[in-house]
Amino acid sequence: STVRGVSPLLQDAIRRILLNASEAMPEGGVIVVRTRSGEGQICIEVADTGSGMTEEVRKKLFDPFFSTKGPQFRGLGLSATLGIIQRHEGRIDVESTEGVGTTVRIILPLESRVSKIVPVRPDWDDPARATGEQGDRG
Repeated sequence: STVRGVSPLLQDAIRRILLNASEAMPEGGVIVVRTRSGEGQICIEVADTGSGMTEEVRKKLFDPFFSTKGPQFRGLGLSATLGIIQRHEGRIDVESTEGVGTTVRIILPLESRVSKIVPVRPDWDDPARATGEQGDRG
């Protein structure tokens, strides 16, 4: 299944989640990315074997300016990620256990208002390559 949307934004959202997963594993670990589709939606799952987080941290995870990394970080990464996914009419679910790891699921509809704005042209190799909000090719 293919999700149509603003490809650079979706890539940025996934990149931010992968960065957070890698930062949760300073001693190394495993990140597993899975995708599946069904019932008119797709799910992108990023699971890590990192430090996990408390329930209190998990509840604040997408708040603007919230960061556990110290004052040098603005805490906008996951807030921006949530905004991108919501703009594509999707949602993000997070499960985490301290000392075990975290699983982040991005759920996106196959059809949304964004998919009606970003055209898919048959002469393009990859429909996800529609990069501009006007539907131009990047």
